[in-house]
Amino acid sequence: MTITERTSEDDQCSLSVARIGAAVVVTIRGDMDATTRELLSQVLDDLIDGQGNLFVSVEFTDIATVDVRTLDVFLQASERAAAHHARLTATTPGGRWEPEF
Repeated sequence: MTITERTSEDDQCSLSVARIGAAVVVTIRGDMDATTRELLSQVLDDLIDGQGNLFVSVEFTDIATVDVRTLDVFLQASERAAAHHARLTATTPGGRWEPEF
């Protein structure tokens, strides 16, 4: 397992990326705001479009708030993943969620 961590410029949020076999898990901790949404967008762009990962999961269980703009970042990444025949899922306090396109 390989883990890398990135922290937002304002230290309000961190994203860790763990590679477990063929799957990649992105875990978010802290508060999502404009800066951290951009960080999430960059990470997902790299994992899906740059590296071509086929199985990516985003863990939303350790964050204080998620707004509509954050979900939009996730949905846009989901559409790109689907275009690459990949899967992007989310884990929330309520369980696992995967958009269907």
